[in-house]
Amino acid sequence: MATRKAIGIDLGTTFSAAAHIDAYGKPQIIANAESERITPSVILFDGANAIVGTIAKNSSVGEPEKIVDFVKREMGKSKEQFHREFGGKIYSAEELSALILKKLKADAEKFLGEPVTDAVITVPAYFNDAERTATITAGQLAGLNVLQIINEPTAGALAYGLDKLDQDQTVFVFDLGGGTFDVTIMRIHEHKIEMLATNGDHRLGGKDWDDVIVNMVADEFDKCHGENPLLDLQSYQDLQSRALETHDYRPSSQWKKRQAGINVRGIREKHAAPGRKMQDDLRDGHARSQDEVGQDRQGASGRWNDAHADGTGDDFGAYAVADRR
Repeated sequence: MATRKAIGIDLGTTFSAAAHIDAYGKPQIIANAESERITPSVILFDGANAIVGTIAKNSSVGEPEKIVDFVKREMGKSKEQFHREFGGKIYSAEELSALILKKLKADAEKFLGEPVTDAVITVPAYFNDAERTATITAGQLAGLNVLQIINEPTAGALAYGLDKLDQDQTVFVFDLGGGTFDVTIMRIHEHKIEMLATNGDHRLGGKDWDDVIVNMVADEFDKCHGENPLLDLQSYQDLQSRALETHDYRPSSQWKKRQAGINVRGIREKHAAPGRKMQDDLRDGHARSQDEVGQDRQGASGRWNDAHADGTGDDFGAYAVADRR
C-alpha cells in the first residue's frame, strides 16, 4: 500500500501556513518555495497562470485588476453571490481558495520530498455548514483528501499543549486574524476539549484596522486636492500598501505622527496619520470585539470566572502550529 502523507493547513484570510509532524513526532512549519513560513493568501492572474503568495501580494499596486485577496470572507457563497472572472473563466470562492491550497500542497511536497495526499484544515469556530463544505471542496479541488475540518480555537489550544496539562481548566481563546475574528470558551477535562460557547465576526480583522489608516489618509488627500484616491483601484492599492507602514502600536503616550506616501495622478506627497486620532478611529473595531467577548461569556453559562486567556492569530493553524507574527 502506498504511503500517505498528511499536513495541517491554516487557510487564512491574509496569510496561510502549512505544517507536518516530523520524524521525531514534533510539529514543524513547512517553508514555502520562497523560504517563508507563511504565504500571503493573494492570487495574481497573469494570463493563463495563477500566481499565489508574495509575488502576487507585491503586484497588487502595479496590477490591482489582476489581484484577488480576502477570499476567506466569501466562503460558502454561491457563484451568483460572489465570483471573479479572469481569462474568460468565472471563479467561485472555493475555486479561488483551491488555488491557494494548491500552492501550499506543491510547496509542502517540495519541502518534504514526497507526495502530500491528505490534509486537516482549520476554520473559524463559527463557520456554518456551507462555509465548512466550501472549505472541504476547495481542498478536494486542490487534490487533497480532507481528513477533517478543525475549529481554529481548538487548534490553538492544542498548539499550546493545553490538552496535555494535568489539571482541568476553562480556556478563553481570542482569535483576531487578518480578516475574521472569533472568541471561544472551552473546557478541558481529563485531556478532552469541550466547546462551551463561541462567537465571531466574518468582517472584523486586521484588515479593518488597516482600512482606518487608509481612509484617514484618503480623506486628508481629498480635502487638499479634491481627488479621492479610493475611487481609483491602482491608487487605492498604492495607498493601502504605503499607509500600512504607519503602523505603530506603542502606548498612547508615546505615539508620534507617522507619514504615509501617496501618489494619485502624478500628485505625490505625504500625509500624516496622527496617532491620537488613529487611536480614536480604531475604537469601533475594539468595541465590536468586546461585544463578541460579552456574548461569548453569556453563552458559557457562568463557567467563565476560572478561564485562562489564549491569544491566537491569522497564521496559527492545524497540527499544533505555533508561529506568531
